[in-house]
Amino acid sequence: MAQDINKLIEALRSGVVLLQYESLKSGEVKTREMTLNEKYTRGVSVHLKSQDPTSDKIIMYDIEFLKWDDIDVNTILNWKKY
Repeated sequence: MAQDINKLIEALRSGVVLLQYESLKSGEVKTREMTLNEKYTRGVSVHLKSQDPTSDKIIMYDIEFLKWDDIDVNTILNWKKY
């Protein structure tokens, strides 16, 4: 699992990822364009422990809603890099 999360983190850092996950609050399946690339995060980079592939959460920037969100890795259903 950590290897897959490493690939996701790399994809997020290099560009935009279409992420499908289940919301912990509503149980609704959401699909969002997420990134860690400074080009899309207004120059803000993230160097948090949350970016560790062994962590249960990943901090990501939601391009549509222009906000940071922490996604529980266990709720990620699918992702693909743009």
